[in-house]
Amino acid sequence: MITISGGAGEGNYSIINHTPKLMDIEFFEANKTISIEFIKAGEGNVSIKKEGDVNYYESNTVYFIADIIPTTKLPQNTLVVSPDKYSKYVGSVIDLNITGGSGIGDIVVDTNSSIVEINGTTITLLRSGTAVIQIYKERDSIYQKSNLVYITIQSSINIAPKAISDSVTVDINSSNNNIVLKATDDNNDTISYTIVSSPTHGRLDISNIPNVTIYSR
Repeated sequence: MITISGGAGEGNYSIINHTPKLMDIEFFEANKTISIEFIKAGEGNVSIKKEGDVNYYESNTVYFIADIIPTTKLPQNTLVVSPDKYSKYVGSVIDLNITGGSGIGDIVVDTNSSIVEINGTTITLLRSGTAVIQIYKERDSIYQKSNLVYITIQSSINIAPKAISDSVTVDINSSNNNIVLKATDDNNDTISYTIVSSPTHGRLDISNIPNVTIYSR
C-alpha cells in the first residue's frame, strides 16, 4: 500500500492516468490522501495532481512508475496436450491441440528424434519409427515454467481400404433403387469412392456418393 499526500489548499487529488489491471486506487476524503494498492505483478503507471482552490493553483503533476515483480514466480495452470499418442503413416501432418498454461511465455515443442520435423506446434512425420515429443510453456516475468508434457508419435503402414461387397436387384424401367457404398480403413482415414464402370442397362446418380441411385431401363 502506497499513500500519497502533500500539496496545499482544499483541492482534491486527481488521478490523471493509471494502469487499472495492475492496481486499485482509492481516495480518502478525510485526510486528502490517495492509496495505491498493487494487485498483481507488472509495470504500473500513475499520474497524480492536486486540484486548485480559491487560494492555490493546481499542483504539479507527479508521475509514479513501479515495476512490481513477485519474489517467487507463480505456478502456471496445468498444460495439457490431447491426445498424447498418435499412430500415423509417413507424411502425416499433426497440429497439436494444446490447452492450459498461464502467462505470455512461448510454447516449446522439442524432440531429439530425427523422424519428425517440428514447425511451431505442427509436426510432420518424415520416416518410420517412434518419436517422443516434449512440450512446455516458457516462463515469463510473472509465471514459472510450466509442467512438461510428453506425447508419442509412432509411424504406421498406410493400409489400402477394403470395399465391402454388396448387390441390389432392380426392376426394369425403375428409378427408386438406392444402394450405399461401404468400405473399411485400418488407418481410420477418410474414404473416398470412385465408380469404375456403369451399368449396361441404365445409369447411376452419384451426386450424393456414397449414396447411389440406380436408374434402370
